Amino acid sequence: MQKQTKIDIIILSAFTILFSILSSIISYLKYISFNDSVYDLGVSSALIKNALTSPVAYHKLIYFLIFPVYHFFPSQVGLMVFQDFFICAGSIPLYFISRRVIDDRKYSVIISLLWLLYFPLSGVQWFDFHFMALFPTLFLAGFAFFVYGKYRESLILMFLAGITDLLAPFILIFLVIILIIKKSKVPKYYLYSIIFTVAAIIILVFTQYPSYILGLLNLYSLYANPAILYASLNRKILYFVLAGIPLGLISFTVPEALLIVPYIGLVFVHNYTPYFQPVLYQYPALIASGMFISFIYGLKRISSGKLKVKIKHIMPAVVAITVITWLLFTPYGNLITNNNSGIQYANEISMGNYDTHSAITYTLEDGELNSMIVKIPEGSSVAIQNNMPQLVQSYNYVLPCNGYNGSPQYIITDPYSVWFYNVGIAPNTYTNTLTFVNEKLSSGNYGILYEESGMILMERGYAGKPIKFIPYKASARNNSIINFIPPGNYSIQSNVNITLISSSETYNIVPDNGHAYFQITKYITGVRVEFNSNMSVAFIQKNYII
Repeated sequence: MQKQTKIDIIILSAFTILFSILSSIISYLKYISFNDSVYDLGVSSALIKNALTSPVAYHKLIYFLIFPVYHFFPSQVGLMVFQDFFICAGSIPLYFISRRVIDDRKYSVIISLLWLLYFPLSGVQWFDFHFMALFPTLFLAGFAFFVYGKYRESLILMFLAGITDLLAPFILIFLVIILIIKKSKVPKYYLYSIIFTVAAIIILVFTQYPSYILGLLNLYSLYANPAILYASLNRKILYFVLAGIPLGLISFTVPEALLIVPYIGLVFVHNYTPYFQPVLYQYPALIASGMFISFIYGLKRISSGKLKVKIKHIMPAVVAITVITWLLFTPYGNLITNNNSGIQYANEISMGNYDTHSAITYTLEDGELNSMIVKIPEGSSVAIQNNMPQLVQSYNYVLPCNGYNGSPQYIITDPYSVWFYNVGIAPNTYTNTLTFVNEKLSSGNYGILYEESGMILMERGYAGKPIKFIPYKASARNNSIINFIPPGNYSIQSNVNITLISSSETYNIVPDNGHAYFQITKYITGVRVEFNSNMSVAFIQKNYII
């Protein structure tokens, strides 16, 4: 390796590590603040940890390669840090691809740095952990070996890329199509090996999980409702425009753009919003490498073709647009610009917002919730919410919002999270954790083992007093809303009558000598407080467990 190249790699490595650290800090803070989800961090970590005993996921076999290390160091935080670093590490093979194709050190470094600032990739890092997130770096590394004529090494990495997600093999097929269209001088065994790999993966998945392949193609839904093909058409088109804008839309000018065709097909045969939402989700992992490879070849074509436009005239605008979109559409940019409140049009364009500050703010209640979680014995059956991946890989967890209606050994609540209230997807069953918990409380089969600030850990068959109790407190002005009030006995210091109105019940509280006492037997939510006078504030405090 030449000295100048070594210097470039050192510079890129420094930036890669820096951005990896920044992403990892955000991932860690989200995790300890209970803003990560069971899907996909919890489920994926459990799949890796139990790889030898859990059902085989044929469409993401790469987890078997992670298993040997993760089995001995089963850290969900470590898994997220690994993902953040691995995504950022795509900058290194991208540098070598650029050096080979456009043969310019300076612009190869700039292109690699653009990878770290490419806003769709921030959504991939934000979304907990997903095997799909490993695809872009593996594919770029495989392509880098390819352009240097290292075909055997390239095939190994292309195979690894192909087992990260079911759509990945289809992307490999389009790589073969591109090579044929361009009449690339490549050994036939290289093409045949990719075709064989793709065929083997697809056949394996189809024989084991035919419904998964059919679900990917969405054939049944399309047959019943062909309108899906043009549903949300403007938004679907805008998604790919937004993905191309940071790179000056140059990616769409060359045959290499065919690498994103499989994902275009996926988007148009479904009407699943996250597929065409450029922030918050992991799906840009399936187009990012294709967008950058085609961008590099597009630069070469523009600079050496009939247009003869020098790269130095293009790159400043590309860098400026990349930085602007990074500020508008990434978790880091959100912290700087506060665009969740100050720049609303950015939210409308991207169909979402990171609201980073809220998601990474560690509260007293987060600490209390964690203190209860660690009291649950590993291996226990426990009903959890979707913001609790901590209770997945070493527990027999269930999600009430997915239709579970049994009687687990433990039930834990976090009414400070939206996942306490969100409805589920299974019909004719429990719709959310709130409904599930209230029914279990009223059954008399569960007792409260711990309660801290309105969060409770219930145990089946427990009849004693709580081991630990931190009282819930709330205050409200006239006609204001209290998000929730947990079950229990309460006291209010007041000289006026107070009415608490929830969606299902009304509590009329009449004080006696400046004090009022009342009991709530279940969680009530969205409680409006009304006074019959000009009283300014009502203070409510839970005294003890019912």
